[in-house]
Formats: sequence, structure tokens, C-alpha cells
Amino acid sequence: ELCNKETSRAMREFQAIVLAGGQGSRMYPLTADIPKALLPVGNVPMVVYILSLLERAKFDEVIVIVQQSELKTVGHYLEEMSFLKIKIDLVPTPEDTDIGTADALRLVKDKIQCDFMVLSCDLITDLDIHRLADMHRVNEAAVTCLLSKPPPKTEVEMLAEKKLKAADRDMNDYIGIDPNNLQLVMFASQADLLDEENYTIKRSVMRSHPRIDIHTDMLDAHFYIFSKWVIDFLAERKTISTIRGELVPYLVHKQFSRPKAGNPGDIFNFVPETPDFSCRPTANKKEKSFKCFAMVLPPDDPVFCMRANTVTRYCDLNRVILKCINTLLPKADGTEHVLLDPATTLGDRTIVGADSLIGGSSVFGDRCTVKKCIVGKHCVIGDRVKLVNSVVMDHVTISSECSITNSVVCRNAFLGKNVTLLSCQVGQGHNVPDNANCKGEALVEESI
Repeated sequence: ELCNKETSRAMREFQAIVLAGGQGSRMYPLTADIPKALLPVGNVPMVVYILSLLERAKFDEVIVIVQQSELKTVGHYLEEMSFLKIKIDLVPTPEDTDIGTADALRLVKDKIQCDFMVLSCDLITDLDIHRLADMHRVNEAAVTCLLSKPPPKTEVEMLAEKKLKAADRDMNDYIGIDPNNLQLVMFASQADLLDEENYTIKRSVMRSHPRIDIHTDMLDAHFYIFSKWVIDFLAERKTISTIRGELVPYLVHKQFSRPKAGNPGDIFNFVPETPDFSCRPTANKKEKSFKCFAMVLPPDDPVFCMRANTVTRYCDLNRVILKCINTLLPKADGTEHVLLDPATTLGDRTIVGADSLIGGSSVFGDRCTVKKCIVGKHCVIGDRVKLVNSVVMDHVTISSECSITNSVVCRNAFLGKNVTLLSCQVGQGHNVPDNANCKGEALVEESI
């Protein structure tokens, strides 16, 4: 109990902000009729995972930024999540505007009273938040980022990546880290480097950091801890619109600069003064400086860390979520999640693999096969249907003789008889006619 009190007290040094106001354009057509934050992962809205993580870290309150048009929908869903005890402050973005992540932070400037954590709603991780918080405290960092280094890709994975649509591909970040203290020395996107013939690192930086490991395969978890003064700086520097693309690179670059006298917009005007305890003649003067750091999760780290920021990654996440759902979303009573809901009806000779999750009140016909799938609530599945490596959301009807592989079928969709889908996404409420045979398509109202 004493330990819990100490942990709770430690987290009072920080506030938490969850960004859930993006358009989710890279997730189309899954997000055509549902907020990205509410897309189900393991039959649970994805934002719930990050809220549960914060609650387990003893946060009492969290700010969740959502689009104005989605405010009621998100609020309604979160009210249904009665097991969440954390207080949720929903803040809407201005209507009919697509603002950046840094712009979203400006909306809550007056609510921020201390150092703050910023997390994306599409991040699912079981990281002990205190690890990142302790690193931020010890270094008195301006920003501390969570990065993960994926294991080497197999030939099959590299071939699959080449076939990805442009929307599903990430532009690589060029991230330079001092391996001795994990200070971020370089943070630039591939797009930025393509605009320049060369990327210059100052000699003074090289002297201070004689070894810099430059990575092009790091995954930015979109989990940041910022010092309080950064939000004050953002309020004045309105030209910075995004966190990953602009704010973090700017901070990493400016940490090696010096204050400029007479410049009211200089970032160092917002940096708190730190005493100089050296024995130099200039001692007792106040020096203004800041540093940026990163926690890097190696490939063999047991921490689960994935983002559902593209259709491909969303599907990948749903395929692996069942292996660790009990640690990512532990139940209050300590029991494990039930994979086959007792209210599910299975027809004669229907087989549901132990690697699948079936929601309540769904009905399966005879001789169905379900492998590595997530099936939502109140679904009706006809006879001799084959489901493999797919996500079927709530209230979906799949008629007899269908074969669905590596696909996502959104809420209220209807699939006619003898439909074959391979690597497809079916939009919410869409009707797929009998005998349709589709491969690699996004099926929405205008496509059939």
C-alpha cells in the first residue's frame, strides 16, 4: 500500500494527454464512419488500451483530444467502459479543421501545469511508464521519446513491404543517438533530407558526442514526455504544427545552440535558468540549456510496443493481440479474458481455433472454420464459411459459402453468398453482392 502511494505521488509530477483527434486517413476505409480511436483491437476500442496503461500507472486524470464531430461518439463509448476509473477530460478540436499534433497541444495549454506526457491513441504497449518518467527526471530533459528497434526483417517481410501501398509505407526517420547517455543528437525525416543535398552536424556537436549511432529503422512510438516550458514555447511559436515532424526535430537541433540576446522569440527565453556550479570565473551566473533524450527498446526487449497507424499494422496488431491481451488489458478481478464468449452459438462441426476471439451473441452456421480471427458481437455467420487471419467487427452478416482471408470487415457490413475476399477491407454498412471475388480492394459504396 505504501508503494502504491509513493507511485501515485510520483505520477502527480506529470499530466497525461492522449491524442485522438486525427483524421485517420491512413486507415481508410476503416475510419470512414468510425473514429480511429474507437477501432476495435481484440474487440476493445484501441484508445482503451492507452487509458488502461495510464490508470495502472496511477494517473487520476487524463486529457483526451478528439475531433468536435466525434466528441459525442467517443464520449458515449468511453462511458460504456465502466471498468475504467480514470477521469477523462475530453477536449474537442475546432470544427471542420484538420490540425496537427502540436496544434492540438496548444488547445490545452491552460490546462498544463507541470511536465506532461503525450501519447497517441493508436499506441498499444505494456511499458512500465515509470521507466520513461525516471529517465526524463534524471536528465531534466526538454523531451524524452520512446523508440523501439524492430528485429531484422525476413525476406518474406521485405517482399511484403515492397508491395505495400504508399499510404501504408513510413518515411524513415534518421535518428542519431549518443550510445553513452542516450541523448538525441539528430532527428530528421527522410522527406527533410531529400530536400537538402547534405545534412550538417556541427563540429562542436561531434566533439561533445564523438560517437553517434544513426538509425533509419527506429519506430517512433509517439510517446513523449515534455518539460512544462515546451508548451509555453509552443503557444508563441505557432508555425510549428506537428510533434514528430517539427517540434521534436526543432528541439533536438536547438539544444546545441546558444541564447540570442534581443530576440524575444528565442526558445531559450522559455527555458528555466539553471545554476552554474563550476569553478570557472563566470560561476554563479545562470546558464540556459536543455537536452533531448530517447529510451530505445531493443528487439529482444519483452515490452510489447506496437502502433495501429496503418491498415496493415492494424491487421498485424489484431493477429498478435491475443498472446498478450491479459497483460495489456488486465481485468480487475485478475481473471483472464474469455476468447470464446459463452453467449456465442456454434453450428454443427464448426471449428473455432484457440487463436481466435469471438464476441458475445454471435451465431455461426454449420461446418464453419475460424483461424486467427477476431469476430465482434452480434455477428451472423452462415454455413460453410471460412475465416482466416481476419477482423470482423460487430453486427456483420456473412452469408453461406464465403471465404475471407487477411481482410477486415467493418460494422454492419453484409456479405452475400459465395463471396471470396483476400486482403480486402469492407467499409461500414457496405453490401458485397453474391459471388464477388475480390483481392486487395477497399470495398466501399462507390467500388461495387
